Amino acid sequence: MSATSDGRRPELEPSATDEDLLASAPTVSSAVSVRFEPSTRGYVLVAPARAFVLNATATEVVLRCSGERALAAIIEELAAESEEPARVRAEVIAFVRELSRRGVLELRGERARRARSPA
Repeated sequence: MSATSDGRRPELEPSATDEDLLASAPTVSSAVSVRFEPSTRGYVLVAPARAFVLNATATEVVLRCSGERALAAIIEELAAESEEPARVRAEVIAFVRELSRRGVLELRGERARRARSPA
């Protein structure tokens, strides 16, 4: 995984707001691959020395994380398919925040850069 100029991984700082996260464009880290696992009929994120088995909802989120669209747009799309859009928003934010913290997702965009900068 690439590091920022100060040696940190490009992930979300704990103090970043939901708005910073929503404005970022998440993408799967270059050190991680997304693979379909025929034995489980599901997707797996394979990172160095670890793997994450994705359920159907997590798969829908990760497959949309191309670094091209803001997380807010991804959530809007997923929430439109749900009867509980507020729950979808909260769960996707928490999921992306956690994968970012673990270095599995990288966040792109100006607000993501500001969120990573020291205060």
